[in-house]
Amino acid sequence: MYKPKAQVVGDEILEVFPNAEVILEVGHGGQFDVIYEGDSPELLFSKESFHPPRFPESGEIVNKLK
Repeated sequence: MYKPKAQVVGDEILEVFPNAEVILEVGHGGQFDVIYEGDSPELLFSKESFHPPRFPESGEIVNKLK
């Protein structure tokens, strides 16, 4: 069964951090950003910061959160 890439990333985060709150917001124009909203909010990943633009690899966001 196909899952959107944003949902896959959200599921990975919740698997490792079950008490996390993951919010998926519909963006525009293929935008894909992952933002950590803690004491010091931080942009963890932005698809547009890569050339060519890309989605995170499996486990990439979870590793940044650890």
